[in-house]
Amino acid sequence: MAIIPATGEPRYVCPGFEEARFRELITIGKEVYAWQEDESPYQHMVLALKDAGILSGAIGIEERVRFFILDGLRKEAPQLNFVSGNPVTMPCRMIKSATEIALMQKASDITVAAIKIGITQLQEGMTPAELSSIISTAQEKMGGDSAGALVLLEKHPHFRMVPPNPLN
Repeated sequence: MAIIPATGEPRYVCPGFEEARFRELITIGKEVYAWQEDESPYQHMVLALKDAGILSGAIGIEERVRFFILDGLRKEAPQLNFVSGNPVTMPCRMIKSATEIALMQKASDITVAAIKIGITQLQEGMTPAELSSIISTAQEKMGGDSAGALVLLEKHPHFRMVPPNPLN
């Protein structure tokens, strides 16, 4: 969890077993509140807010925050008013540097190339999991980071697989 106050440095809350690796990744701010398995992460979030001088008022929550996190925060800090953070976060997502655009293009190129490889290996009777594995492996070999390719196949009674013509 990143807590980004209107003024001052951001603060972070993470599980204790992730703390060392997390600290290696931080480029802005340095305050990390690590919670252990027998502790409430919400108490650490509220402590981070208090340390940032946030004791009351509206707290913008980014739309991708999972509900159980928001719910835990609300229970731990009922004096705070949790509102949509979209007016702040959405414009930030729309602005991309040339480097970000180039990285997005590279990721897209890798994905398209991996799908093309998958299509060339597609065979009648192949399961979605088999095709997904081929595409994911191809992505990783090209430098991508695949969390698994979503493949949805269904047998259709009016179509059958025609092998590619090797002369084309």
